[in-house]
Amino acid sequence: MIDTNSATWLAMKKAAEEMIARAQRELEVRGTAPDATEFERGRIKALRDVLALADPKLAIKETVPFI
Repeated sequence: MIDTNSATWLAMKKAAEEMIARAQRELEVRGTAPDATEFERGRIKALRDVLALADPKLAIKETVPFI
């Protein structure tokens, strides 16, 4: 489980949000090549996936013993 109050997580979250904002601005530039927009969209998706790791619904609720 991720401690969403830790200094590490807060710094990572801030950096990821800044990277998402920068990528979104890049998407708004006219004349951007299609492959570049796909790259930026992929970057945004990956960063949002990392931020979603803090979602408590994704936390492990129980362990399963291996036999």
